[in-house]
Amino acid sequence: LLTSNPGRMAYFGPMAEARAYVAACGHAVPAHANTTDFFLDLLTPGTAQDASSALVDVFAAGQKPAFDSVVEGAVLTKGAGTEEMLCKVHGQNLAVEGRGMRRVRLGPYAAPF
Repeated sequence: LLTSNPGRMAYFGPMAEARAYVAACGHAVPAHANTTDFFLDLLTPGTAQDASSALVDVFAAGQKPAFDSVVEGAVLTKGAGTEEMLCKVHGQNLAVEGRGMRRVRLGPYAAPF
């Protein structure tokens, strides 16, 4: 979850766990409230329910170190290149019955003109 304007990190994790995380930070979602709307109100600076700075501070103290290590690991891991991704998707599409696929275009232009 990011605050709106500016986008500062307030939560990193599965959305299924966000409600419990925010509640543990002292901001339980009210009964019968729309969770997404409640999060928007909490994370929008200047609203009546603005808790963006507090949630950013809790994130920085608790989740940020783990988040930073995940990012560092991802930066060091070489991902697939454009050609590899196109070929993989092309192969997946060929595996689906009934799909007549053209060859993969690996030149500078992917779309025919």
